[in-house]
Amino acid sequence: MNVDGTTEAMNAGAAEGVLIYNYRLLEVDADEIAFEELRESQGPSLVAVACSTPQTRDHFLRNDVTLRYSYHDRSRQLLGSIDVRPEDCGL
Repeated sequence: MNVDGTTEAMNAGAAEGVLIYNYRLLEVDADEIAFEELRESQGPSLVAVACSTPQTRDHFLRNDVTLRYSYHDRSRQLLGSIDVRPEDCGL
């Protein structure tokens, strides 16, 4: 399922205390991006949305579940992850 023209939601999974969302950047190769730049540009908006959305805040973050947004390149190689923790929302 495409999130937008350049991002595909691949799947979701879970580990103890972590809900993992996997995304693929359709127009990016691993050697074309510095993941830290993506973290700096996308991290604040991911935190803002997660903290202000009742479903994620009340069902997951308030119950001590970390939300992990993992990004992969067009070949499905992991680029890196951005975590939203309860403390990021003041919980």
